[in-house]
Amino acid sequence: MQVLAEEAELENPELFVWFSIVVHAFDILVSTIGIVCVKGPPASSTVPLEMQDPMTPMKKGYAVSVTLAALLLCFSCRWMLYSAAAPQAWLYYSAAGVMGIICSWVFMLSSQYYTDYVYEPVKSIAKASER
Repeated sequence: MQVLAEEAELENPELFVWFSIVVHAFDILVSTIGIVCVKGPPASSTVPLEMQDPMTPMKKGYAVSVTLAALLLCFSCRWMLYSAAAPQAWLYYSAAGVMGIICSWVFMLSSQYYTDYVYEPVKSIAKASER
């Protein structure tokens, strides 16, 4: 990677090399914050436990993680991949990463649709198994 960065005549080839490590370090931070944001209902909740949707706090934690990941990815792309020779290039890297994050959100929603008991695919399988 160092050789490629030097051949491309980047001003700071070291930042190009360290980019993937910094992004994954941010991943650990973002995951930790997302996990901390997942909280169950308070003990004083009047709603019975069987009536509460467990996906609500999980989706909140995931939304926090996705938002932070997108922001930190754009920050690290601008900080580490900016080049005066191609001043817009970091935006393309950011856009590619943000599209990956959006795809992960779509995958989460689609897998929830096909596996969660509140949606029709699971209800129809449950109904078919009653016979």
